[in-house]
Amino acid sequence: MFHFYLSKDLFITSKIDFEKDADLDKDEILHQMDSAASSIEVMMVILGEIIASTLHKIDRFEERLHDLLWAIKEKNNKKTLGEIETIRHEILLWKHLIMGFQEIKMAIEETFGESVTKEVEYRRTATRIARCVMLVNSYEDEVNNMVDIENVVANYRGNEIMKTLTVLTTLFTPVMAWGALWGMNFKNMPELKWQFGYVGSIVVILGSTFALYLYLRRKGWMGDILQSIGRNSSK
Repeated sequence: MFHFYLSKDLFITSKIDFEKDADLDKDEILHQMDSAASSIEVMMVILGEIIASTLHKIDRFEERLHDLLWAIKEKNNKKTLGEIETIRHEILLWKHLIMGFQEIKMAIEETFGESVTKEVEYRRTATRIARCVMLVNSYEDEVNNMVDIENVVANYRGNEIMKTLTVLTTLFTPVMAWGALWGMNFKNMPELKWQFGYVGSIVVILGSTFALYLYLRRKGWMGDILQSIGRNSSK
């Protein structure tokens, strides 16, 4: 938490724990504060260093996002989707934090006028805030694109699974139909006395299944469904 009071000639803040954040260089910050021209510049020095520390953390976040981008290409599964949602939540936290920085910058300009925008530390800090906003917005767009890719892949796979199951069920319809017919126990079934009934039944089943396959193929309802069954589509 960063509490402060700022006026044109006075700047008061609560104690800043530099040890909590390794990116904050206490000696460097104090040196910049000593050389600042006004209390507003002192405030912007501290705020600028806090934002610089945030940018370093965002850079480390970017590395994780980069790894996740490649993970989607190499291994698209439920775990990857969970990591995307985690990254998405972290981006919301970054946006919430940066919103506070933006509010402080706008409040200073609103309170002290446009003259403060010409000061060196104000411009440096404002640039860092703009950089944070640009990065987080870009990362948010990337994550949204990743979610869209996941949805497209999931829908495609779902459709392929349903089509495959439908085709396989249709192809096995003759087997089930003839099997149900010859599995009956009626007394008068002439096929039971046929010498070559067993071989004939196999021929009928295979023939009707093949005929149905040719019919589906000619209609264009097979596509590459059967060819994709043997592929490794889990990647």
